[in-house]
Amino acid sequence: MNSNVNRIIGRAPFDLVLRFRPEMRINIEVVATENSYNILRKVPAARREIELKEKNANLVRDIWDMSQVTAKKYYNIYKKEISFAIGDKIFINVKNFRVRKLCKKLTDRYVGFFKVSKSVNFNVYELELSEIYKKLYRTFSVSLLKSYSRKKGEEPFRFIDFDKEDRF
Repeated sequence: MNSNVNRIIGRAPFDLVLRFRPEMRINIEVVATENSYNILRKVPAARREIELKEKNANLVRDIWDMSQVTAKKYYNIYKKEISFAIGDKIFINVKNFRVRKLCKKLTDRYVGFFKVSKSVNFNVYELELSEIYKKLYRTFSVSLLKSYSRKKGEEPFRFIDFDKEDRF
C-alpha cells in the first residue's frame, strides 16, 4: 500500500482513490460472523463510506466514458472513409516511387488518372494501368489513391519517367 504523501497534491494516492487513510494495526483478531456483517450495514459511518465509494466509482466511469468520446472525436478528425466504384478515375501518390527529376521538390505528387478495375478489399483496389506504368503492380492501398477531378483551365496530366533500375 502506498501511504507516502505526494508533495504536490499533499495527499497519499491511496487517500485519493479510496477516500480514507487506513490505519496499520498489529495483533488484531479478525472475527467474521453474520452478526458483524449486519452491524456494518446498520452503522451510518460505514453506509456513508460505501455511498462515497459508489459515487467515486460512478465518477471514474463517467470520466472514462468522456475520455473515450474525446479520443474518438480526435481520431475521427483525420480518419476518412474512402471508397471508389469500378470505373472511377483516380490518381496514384508517387511518394514511394523514384522519379527522374532535377529537383525532388518539383516532382508531381500524384500520377494518373487511372480507372478502377476491381475492388479487392475495402482498403485495396486494382487499377487499369497503361503501358508506361507496366513496372508497377496493379493493386494499391486506399492511402495511396486520390479521386480525380479536373478543374477548369488545368492542364491534363503528364507521364513521368522511372529509373531503369526501379522495380515495383
